[in-house]
Amino acid sequence: MLRPDQRTKLDDTNDTLFYDAPRFVTHVDEGFIGQLTDLYRDRLQPNTRIFDMMSSWVSHLPDENQV
Repeated sequence: MLRPDQRTKLDDTNDTLFYDAPRFVTHVDEGFIGQLTDLYRDRLQPNTRIFDMMSSWVSHLPDENQV
């Protein structure tokens, strides 16, 4: 378990300031995104409905699986 001092935010400014402006970033490089997209293309059936919660503003799903 975390001690109370380990639960303290490093940046104690108000969170609304951080989330005030959108931050459009990717957390993995283009090579990994390509590999993951190819894996999904290989494993997913055509017309499969997917609720994509893991890719933020950039989907890792192949174009043919996006609606």
